[in-house]
Amino acid sequence: MKLDRLLVAGVDTNPRSAAIVRSIVALCHGLGLQVVAEGVERTAQLEFLSHCGPISAQGFLLGQPVEANAAHAEAQAASARVRLALEAAAQLPRRELGESLVFVGSSGRRRAT
Repeated sequence: MKLDRLLVAGVDTNPRSAAIVRSIVALCHGLGLQVVAEGVERTAQLEFLSHCGPISAQGFLLGQPVEANAAHAEAQAASARVRLALEAAAQLPRRELGESLVFVGSSGRRRAT
């Protein structure tokens, strides 16, 4: 399942959006689906998502688009940036988090009905 950038945009500012994201993530985990959050651009968004369970994330906070030959080095640098961002966020006082929009997709698996 993919959390669209519009939903992720406000998870750190809008309590309703935060509640929607938490609910969708819990539902997806309950169904055995993987979750990918798109459009992570701020440390507060990443911090919020880190408390929702195992989620993959992508966005400009983590890395910029690069040529294929630079992808490996950029992935390693992005990993280090995420680690530092999460460590810094852990030092901040906890706060209520908020707003975003979500689109749900499938991983290509279909259930027979």
